[in-house]
Amino acid sequence: MPFYRRLLARERDRVQVVVAAPARDAGIGEYLESENVTPDAQIFVEAGILPVAGTPTLLVVDSDGLVTHAWVGLLDADREADVLGVLFGAT
Repeated sequence: MPFYRRLLARERDRVQVVVAAPARDAGIGEYLESENVTPDAQIFVEAGILPVAGTPTLLVVDSDGLVTHAWVGLLDADREADVLGVLFGAT
């Protein structure tokens, strides 16, 4: 969660953060709030709707709705830097 707090604290004029959770996970909003993580939007999806093989999964989606990058699992420092580089350019 520290990475997601840092991500959300960035100047994000062209980046929106959306949390997609399984439809059965109604408690995700309370969990995010308890972790001080406030995404731009939160949606609930049925299994198989998104190309997700495991959790957590971070997807970068372009303005046409196409997935351009994906990271599965917990992010180490190098992968966090990779994500930030994709989203914001060199970090």
